[in-house]
Amino acid sequence: MTSDRLQAQLDATRAYNDIVQLAGDIGVRLAGTPAEGQGLDYLADQFQQAGLHPYEERFPIPVWTERVTALCVGDRDIPAISPCFG
Repeated sequence: MTSDRLQAQLDATRAYNDIVQLAGDIGVRLAGTPAEGQGLDYLADQFQQAGLHPYEERFPIPVWTERVTALCVGDRDIPAISPCFG
């Protein structure tokens, strides 16, 4: 395998692992939620490992409230959320 091809494979594997961590393990990351903080910590760690120096900038955000939501297709219930500004 050439070095360019190996690098492309490493980049694809890295991207996949990041997606699994953020979208799968951490999940939905609405602003102001604990999951958002977990995503921030994960990305900050990844940037630090790459030799970068991330910083956190805080600013006010609208508060999200979850309303009761149901998503059904045929007889199949699909997990869903309905974030709305409170």
